[in-house]
Amino acid sequence: MMLSNKKDYSTYVLISVLILMLLIREFWFASRQGLHIDESLSFILSAYKDYGWTKVFGSLTELTGSQVRQLIWFSDDSIKGMFSDVYHLWQDNRDTPHSNLYYSLLRIWFTGINPEGNTSFITNWAFKLNQLFFVVSFVAIYGIANRLFNSKQIAILVVFVSFINTASISNSIFLRPYQMQEALVAIYTLTSLLLIREKLSLRLLVIHSISTSLAMLSGYFALFYVAMISVFLLPYLIIKYKNNLKNAISFAVKYIVLTSIISYAIYPKYFFVDGNRQGEALDKLGSFSDNLINSVKSLSMINDFF
Repeated sequence: MMLSNKKDYSTYVLISVLILMLLIREFWFASRQGLHIDESLSFILSAYKDYGWTKVFGSLTELTGSQVRQLIWFSDDSIKGMFSDVYHLWQDNRDTPHSNLYYSLLRIWFTGINPEGNTSFITNWAFKLNQLFFVVSFVAIYGIANRLFNSKQIAILVVFVSFINTASISNSIFLRPYQMQEALVAIYTLTSLLLIREKLSLRLLVIHSISTSLAMLSGYFALFYVAMISVFLLPYLIIKYKNNLKNAISFAVKYIVLTSIISYAIYPKYFFVDGNRQGEALDKLGSFSDNLINSVKSLSMINDFF
């Protein structure tokens, strides 16, 4: 009975911390003033509109703000329109070198809704998607901490410290792919930990391949993280399965093939970026040592986030 009560108490505390974090984000989002140009870009690209991106208004000189927003943001509430936009995003999201993942999910999120240019409703509804991604991040980080420390109390403390800081809150209230990326990278980290702790299986192969694909597609910065984790995982797994290398190599080959197939199926153009921003992405990913040094240096800024 005591163990059961202790487990229930930890669950109540965890849920309370999650609710607190959600409310803090709701408060700071409600306190925001204005909209960043990149957030407007999220809506334009997700709705696959030409106005505001590749098409100018030309002779349309007398328009209200609401009419402009209907022309450049979400206005088609039909399921057919959603499928059409998602298909076009799959062909070309018009924002290399990013993938179509966030834009497609955001477009699906607005299915059945015609906000008629209402900025407040559009931003609040898009923020609710970020809140959903935040919950995924919260649960994944808790799962990682609980497995690492084998203590629910420490795991609760980890998620509290991880998500109470200003950097995490800013990430949640900014209407770009970054909260989604945080969630998917956290899931990838969790499945990587499962790969270390559990036996190789078909279930683990599928789960880890999907999580790897989604993490990589969440943003090109995640490619560096996935590569770094893979570099450290490889020698560990070779040593762990030194008496059964054939099975381990078979698992690795299947993992690479399945991950590649899933990634390509979701967005074929992602790994074949072109356009003006190709150089930007490749430059940022090109130097492993510089990225590693900058990551370590960023730890010195941790006190600035509280």
